[in-house]
Parts: sequence; C-alpha cells; structure tokens
Amino acid sequence: MGVECDARRAMSRFGRVLTDVMEDARRRWPLVALDAGDFASFVRQRLGGGGDADTSLDRLQKLDLYLACACARGAAPAMAVFKETYLPQVRSSLRCLEIDPETIDGIAHSLFVELLDRTQGGPPGITRYGGRSSLLAWLLVAATRKALAVIEREARPGDERSAGKGSLKAILADPELARLKVLYRESFNAAFHAAARGLSSRERNLLRYKYVETLTADEVARLYGIERGTALEWQERACKALIEGTRGRLVAAAAINAGATTAGDAPGAR
Repeated sequence: MGVECDARRAMSRFGRVLTDVMEDARRRWPLVALDAGDFASFVRQRLGGGGDADTSLDRLQKLDLYLACACARGAAPAMAVFKETYLPQVRSSLRCLEIDPETIDGIAHSLFVELLDRTQGGPPGITRYGGRSSLLAWLLVAATRKALAVIEREARPGDERSAGKGSLKAILADPELARLKVLYRESFNAAFHAAARGLSSRERNLLRYKYVETLTADEVARLYGIERGTALEWQERACKALIEGTRGRLVAAAAINAGATTAGDAPGAR
C-alpha cells in the first residue's frame, strides 16, 4: 500500500508541476499551443529510471522543454520563437570567435535545419535536448562545435603555420576555451588575460611563438636547443596551463553555473 500511495503522490505532483509549466509557457508564448499528453510524455522520457523522481523533475528546464517539444511536434509558432529569439543570441555569441558574419549565418541556418527539419526521416534533432541545461546553453554548445569545425577546415592540413594564423582565433580553436568563451563571454576576457599573466615567462613565450609569430615546432626546438618532440610537449603544457587557469578563474568568480555547463545531451554528442 505504501508503495502505491507514494506512486500516486508522485503522479499527482508530476501533473501539478506540468500544469503550472504549461500555464507559464502560454503566458510567455501565447501562440505556442501544445497537447498536455505530448508534453507529459516528452518530460517523462527525460526523467530517467533511477533516483528521486521529484528531484529529477525539479532539475529539468521544464519551460525550455515545453518549447522544444512544441518545435519537435512541428508547431510553426514555436519554430518562429526558436528562430527569432534563440538564433540571434547564437549569432551574437559566435562573434567572439572571430569568424566572418556570413559563416556565422551559415552555422545558425545549419543548426536550425539540423534541429527542426522534419523531412529527413526520423525525429528532428531537437528531440535530443534533455533539459538538463538551458536550451540556450545547449544550442551554444552545438553552435560552438560547428564553428570549431569551420576553423579547423580553414587551416591547411599538415601546415603548422596555418594552424597558428590569428593568435586569439588560433588559441580558441581549443574546444574547451572556445566553449567557455562563447558561453561566458562577459567574464571570459578577464579570466583569460589573468590566466595568461599567471603563466611562466617560458610558457608565455611558447604560446607567443606558436600563435603570434607562428613558428613551427622545429623552429622552436632550435631556439631552445631541444628536440622537436620536447618543443611540442612544452607547447602542449603551456596551452593546458592557460586553459586550466582560465577555467579556474571563472569557477572562482562563480561565472559558471553547473546546470548551464551540462552538455552531455548536446546536439552531436554521442
């Protein structure tokens, strides 16, 4: 009996919570209609089978899930909200990666098609949104991955110098730094420059040689009188120190919200 009562209470709370979410959603997006049963099914799929169901439900970004569910069902008003509200924020955030406006527009369009196109067979990509982070944070992770792919394609394979063209852009080709800069651009620059100042003189010089002067590993090796492999190892350590220093300063400043950094259900994540 006790188990049955607990189950009934859980179901009752689930229904109340979703009713409140739907009322909030209709106030925010009056034109976006969604069947209550469809929404309930969409949310249940993201609760998982273990742990405390109430806690799992509380941690989900339920209002964002409402919009995602409506988009997945092909509701034109929901897709209009996605296009007019979220994509401009994606475009704005990608500008910090120093890619041209046409490329940014292409990434935004590609993201729209990948997530909302229902003509390719199978469910649209937005059904991969798990609600563990905000919808905007999830989109920014996906857009950053696409932007990094573009940056990598622009570099000529096998040419060490081409990989270093544009010092900040080249450094930000590191996925972790790029993700942090896109998601937390208001705090990133201060943390990045503070981390750079915290490097040793040799670490700063190694990064300058690679990303500013675009020296090859062989040229760096000759400067220090070391083997090429050692030069590559030193450069890798310097870059890692910069990444960890930047991240550490962002965490210390409480700039990173744990929920917003959850990217395990991001588009393209496997």
